[in-house]
Formats: sequence, C-alpha cells, structure tokens
Amino acid sequence: MISFNLLGHEEKNSLRKLKVYYIIKHISFLAISLVLIISITLYFNYLLLNNENESLDENIEGEISLLEQEKITSIEDTIEELNQQLVLIEGIQAEYIEWSGFIDKSSSIIPDGIVLSSIKFDAINKKFTISGKALTRENLLELNENFENFVFFTKIVSPISNLIKKENIDFQILGEFTEKFYDQT
Repeated sequence: MISFNLLGHEEKNSLRKLKVYYIIKHISFLAISLVLIISITLYFNYLLLNNENESLDENIEGEISLLEQEKITSIEDTIEELNQQLVLIEGIQAEYIEWSGFIDKSSSIIPDGIVLSSIKFDAINKKFTISGKALTRENLLELNENFENFVFFTKIVSPISNLIKKENIDFQILGEFTEKFYDQT
C-alpha cells in the first residue's frame, strides 16, 4: 500500500498537538470526574458516620444516665433501709430501761439482815417479785415498810406467811412500778 503525505509538516504537528490536547482533555475530564465521584462518596460517608456517631453519643449518654440513675436508686434504697433500721433501733432504745440506776437507788432501802435470792422485773406489765431470806421478822417488816415508802414502788403485797416465823424467814414480796420509775429511766 502506498501512502501519500498530502499534509505539510506544520499541519502534521498541529494535528498531533490537537490529538494530544484531546487525549489530555479526556484524561483530565476522567480524573476530575473520578475525584468528584470520590469526593461525593466521601462526603456522604462523612454524613453517615457523623449521624452514627451522634446516635452512639446519645446511646452512651443514655446508658450513663441510666447507670447513674441505678446508682442513685441503689443509694436511696440503702438509705431507706438504714432509716428503717434506725426506726427499729429507736423503738428498742425507747423501751430500754436503765436498770443499773434503779438497782443503785433501790439497794439503799434493803436493810441489814436481808439477803435477796431472786429479783424478777416485768417492765411490760409494770410488776416485780422479790424473794429472799430475812434473819428476823423485824428485818422483814423494815424491808416491807421501805418498799411501801419507796418512790418507784406501789401496791406492795407481802403474804402473811412471810410473818409466821420469827427468824430465818423465806419471803416473797410482790408489787408494781410507779410512773416515776419509767420517768427516771
């Protein structure tokens, strides 16, 4: 095949430059299009991730708030439990009778010659029973009189059987506490 060169050298260079220009133009257009597509994809991914991040932040804040609320509820339950225990303790303390002070005051009214063997106090029913041994009837009568005059006792009952013997008398005395007894404790 025979080729004819009908174009001059300048025109050939001009055509070559035009061809290179079109190739560069197409490559540039493809590169710009590719960069634009990647940019748009990255932008939408950014929006999606940002939205997901905000959602996670809200969930984390909600979980933290829930945990804090659970802690507060747990602390409130503990406080309520302690308050109930304190109410029980106050009830027990309100019923407490300081026996040591009473025994100290009442020991002074027991005359010589009396030995106590049993003391039973029933603070709920406000009664007491005292048993023991008296050397003489006079010691027992003095004890009975001291009990009747003692500010914390009332309704003293000393059975007549206590007075039958003159010496070495086993006795039992019953009585009730006065309101002053409960005021002093």
